[in-house]
Amino acid sequence: MVYTPSVDVVKAEKLAQTAWELLQRQIVLPKLVANFNGNDFKGALGDTIKIPVPARTKARRRALRPATEDARKIQMSSLEEGFFSVTITDDLYNAIPIEDEVLTFDIDNVLTRVLAPQVRAVAIDVENLIAEEIENADYLPSHEIGFDAARPYDSIVDADTLLGRAYVPRDGRVLLVGTNVMSAMRKSDQFIKQSNSGDIAQSMLQSSMVGEVAGYNAVWCDVIDPDTAYLFHKSAFAFSAVTPQIPRGAAFGQQVGSPAGVPLTWIHDYDFLVSRDRSLVHTYAGTNTFKDQPDENADNDLVAGGGLLRAVKLTLPAHS
Repeated sequence: MVYTPSVDVVKAEKLAQTAWELLQRQIVLPKLVANFNGNDFKGALGDTIKIPVPARTKARRRALRPATEDARKIQMSSLEEGFFSVTITDDLYNAIPIEDEVLTFDIDNVLTRVLAPQVRAVAIDVENLIAEEIENADYLPSHEIGFDAARPYDSIVDADTLLGRAYVPRDGRVLLVGTNVMSAMRKSDQFIKQSNSGDIAQSMLQSSMVGEVAGYNAVWCDVIDPDTAYLFHKSAFAFSAVTPQIPRGAAFGQQVGSPAGVPLTWIHDYDFLVSRDRSLVHTYAGTNTFKDQPDENADNDLVAGGGLLRAVKLTLPAHS
């Protein structure tokens, strides 16, 4: 068997100082969902933290005058708090071996040629994990609606109405759109007309951070299904990452930042049996979806029924 080095680098008489830019997506999801401090997981049973959900109760009425003795009696109510849990479930990692000859002859800078691609790889998978949580969530039938390519503004307002009926706070809502939905928005007469007056459609042509659409911060996302959009409050989905401890036996280790805003652990050691370094970048992570529990004390029947009230899924028709 012919031996092939694990790191395939470009060799030439002389490399330019500036490398050619890779085609790679923009990471947006980690900052759009609720993020809990990884330190809270240390010592937690089952690698799970529980976030308290406040109790709810209702006021009562009693007659004053005229009233019977029983009618004047105070009736007691009860309070029952709930909780929402997030469990660390996955080790997201990238490991690269670097042979002695590769390190000697081919790699001039381990940080840029090896570590940087590893960090981005793990950051991408952090976003993938969050996207999977959003796309696989159990949406209420009433909260799955169509996206009208001809009248996208109307569709967004319909989704807004659903969140409003559930009393979802307006502050913290996000409109996440797939690539085909974004294309439909751009081609819509509604947004073309608004762009002519200097409104939000113009900003849509300039950045993946779309700006404000129908009162929401809209974000163009490449990782979700291109035919879908999601209007949600950041409390609908939770993410947490724990920075792994550096083993005492590791030759070198440190925490490094990432494009996802998640701290990672970098471990670098040597395997003398095969004469090569080993570079490992990883983090421990988990996600969850918040479902409001059924509550007879809620302010309306929709909230009383519980479920995923804080998010709406919009889908383009197949022919769009």
